[in-house]
Amino acid sequence: MSLIHDFVISEIIEYQKNRDMVKVDDNLIMYILDSLEWTESEWNELGEDKKGLNYYGITIFRGENLESLIKIISCWIELF
Repeated sequence: MSLIHDFVISEIIEYQKNRDMVKVDDNLIMYILDSLEWTESEWNELGEDKKGLNYYGITIFRGENLESLIKIISCWIELF
């Protein structure tokens, strides 16, 4: 059984167990992980400026960085 990653797009950070989430298989995350490094993000709610996806914790994309993430994912969707 592989890992499953949960994704939520929200204007505010809220943690609830029954949220509408997109579940993404770890195999797909590993496949596109390098391209996610092209956008800046924050890790673990601490405001740590990083790039890409925090594989082991919470990743926050804001503003223009969220727009960049959406463009990257849209390009991947077009490939499939």
